[in-house]
Amino acid sequence: MLVQWILFAILLAFLFRKARIAHEPGLRCLDRKTTTTINGFFICVVFLHHFSVYCMPSMRSLMGLLFYQLLVVTFFFYSGYGCASQFRSKGWEYIRSFPRKRVLSTILKFDFAVCVFAIASLLLGRPLSLQKLLLSFLGWDSVGNSNWYIFAIVFCYVGFFLVFLFSRVLPQRQRIVQCGGVTALALAYVLVLSRVKPPWWSDTLMAFPAGVLVGLYADAMLGFLRKNYWICLAVLIAIIVAVPHCPFIGHRHWMAFNVKSVAFAIVIVMVTMRIELNSPALVWCGRHLFALYIYQRLPMVIFTTLHPAAFQTRFRWIYFGLSLAISIVIAWVYEKGERTCQKYQS
Repeated sequence: MLVQWILFAILLAFLFRKARIAHEPGLRCLDRKTTTTINGFFICVVFLHHFSVYCMPSMRSLMGLLFYQLLVVTFFFYSGYGCASQFRSKGWEYIRSFPRKRVLSTILKFDFAVCVFAIASLLLGRPLSLQKLLLSFLGWDSVGNSNWYIFAIVFCYVGFFLVFLFSRVLPQRQRIVQCGGVTALALAYVLVLSRVKPPWWSDTLMAFPAGVLVGLYADAMLGFLRKNYWICLAVLIAIIVAVPHCPFIGHRHWMAFNVKSVAFAIVIVMVTMRIELNSPALVWCGRHLFALYIYQRLPMVIFTTLHPAAFQTRFRWIYFGLSLAISIVIAWVYEKGERTCQKYQS
């Protein structure tokens, strides 16, 4: 556990090393640099969690104990915020291009990753059944990657597109339809998936409609949070601490943790209202979020399959260094390949 604390402390040092107190609170808390930095931080936290799970299976993951599924809350929240803020700035042209640029693009990138993992599994002597492979392409089953997240975010994207498309016929109540529709669809997803899938499939999804809400009403909401900063922060922290123990919803994990997730996302926004972050390394990680998230398990799976005992005992740090280096190289190569494909398409 001490090793995990040291790695987490190093990561925190990267996050806050060049941070400074904001002169005008709230102006940059949701700009691209800040949100990318925060996502970069949490994708590194996810890496440490996966490293602990694969390399130290006999020991509890510190990242899991500290955050559990809060690890991915900002991925959902900032995605929802990004979709809504892009709609505000670009209008209906953004919605028209949304199926191709967001939905189809995400599906194709994920399915390519499924092919890579399937080939790796075959080479490691663990061929997949046809049913498992087909369900993996849909995100319903896993070949070793974080399929549940892709399934959830694609659902959010499709729901966002359909709701915003429908809201066009009701211009006088457009914002209400948009917020209410996205929230209703997300809630329906949570209710259904919480019954048929493990908890992590649904217990943070409500962060996406929360991000949409903030994106549509950013000025009003940030103004309110700025004006009542310490009261709001205290209430949100109290919610995070108390909700799991609340007699009304505490025993309903899907409900309690989604409330906790939304509160956690707003706390992150409030912290970045007062602190300006400046970490080029974490910005790079945040910019390569998809590749790092989806492919980071690939070297871990390969190493623990080839020599599980060695990499979990004597060569643990070699395992960590190789997994980290390979994940970075994959992300870099992936970005180059993506840019090349975009160049040919244009």
